[in-house]
Amino acid sequence: MTGKDEFFLGLRTPMEMIEGDHWLVPFLDGAPRIRKPPLLYWATRISYEIFGISLASARLVSVLFAALLVVATAGIARRLAGQAETGWIAGCILLGCLGMASEARRLMLDVPVAALSTAAFWSLLVWLDSGKKRWLTATSVLLAAGFLTKGPIVALVCGGGCLALLASGRLRLAQLRQQFVPLAVHALLIAALAFPWFFVVRALYPDAADLVLADELESRRFFNFSPGILLSLLNIALPWSSSSSLPPGRRGSARYPIVCCCSGFRHLPAPSPSSRASTAT
Repeated sequence: MTGKDEFFLGLRTPMEMIEGDHWLVPFLDGAPRIRKPPLLYWATRISYEIFGISLASARLVSVLFAALLVVATAGIARRLAGQAETGWIAGCILLGCLGMASEARRLMLDVPVAALSTAAFWSLLVWLDSGKKRWLTATSVLLAAGFLTKGPIVALVCGGGCLALLASGRLRLAQLRQQFVPLAVHALLIAALAFPWFFVVRALYPDAADLVLADELESRRFFNFSPGILLSLLNIALPWSSSSSLPPGRRGSARYPIVCCCSGFRHLPAPSPSSRASTAT
């Protein structure tokens, strides 16, 4: 059983890609599916090709991304707290959240982009601590992959984490200025990996691309903040969101990993009746 959006947008698109032998640009109902970037559809087509077309092979992709989200969240908590126990607790808290239980198995874009952004922040933390450039390269690749999954929103978790590091004093602007050259090079790497697909699509399907862009700009209400955003975050964090009201304790207290793990699932949509509506595949 699947939800309406998952079936019509997630599961069918890779099927049509196989049927029409499309790789570069996903197709749905005979038309290019360019409203969202293609990475999740590419991954699902690969899973279909290897394991056959089934609900299980499609959801394997989303489950693997969910596993990455949990591991990355645990890694962030462990590195920030300096304790392995904190990492384990943060990972277990995330696994116990309502949002993960509802969304981790569905072939949708939210969990994959959250996983990639969280993993990017984790690798960035490792780079800041170790100074090894391969971790900065990993951050760039993960951010580019997230951009090819759901666009600029991939910067939300990683960027929010960086702002938190700056606000806490763990990261200083002087450090970033000293690393200007490698940061600039890796910013170019992100652009080189993430942007070409969009230019190719614009060249191949200019009219469709213009329509999609106009529709997205009209439907996205930028800077229109609502209390519903906070309520949704509290909803997906159940039953642990109630713990956020606890008074702060020592650094290794239960509240600390809760704050760490919250960065990992702020992309997840709050479960709603429409998202649970079922239709036979």
